[in-house]
Amino acid sequence: MRAPTDSSVQATSQRLLELKYEIQLDIAPADSISIASFNFHERFFGDSFGITLPDASSTFSGCVGFGLERLAFALVCQHGVDPAGWPQGVREALRWSAEQPLPATIRETQ
Repeated sequence: MRAPTDSSVQATSQRLLELKYEIQLDIAPADSISIASFNFHERFFGDSFGITLPDASSTFSGCVGFGLERLAFALVCQHGVDPAGWPQGVREALRWSAEQPLPATIRETQ
């Protein structure tokens, strides 16, 4: 059995302490992809880099990451490459009308 890596220990710790959250979208019946994550670092960076508040207490930090390519991939996996087949709400949100031609790079691959 292999010893856990630092990154796997960190990921497990983040989940157990509820410091990391992800948004997952389906890409196949039994498969999904993470399109965004939210991480709470507590005082890690405040302590590590001496970042303090006016009262000299260490700061808390967090971050958010979004994968636009992952979101686009999940959209295509769920609804196909032709926007005419996408749900109306998706087309409206993306301001895509059925009359618009597909971009040339998509037309060429169909």
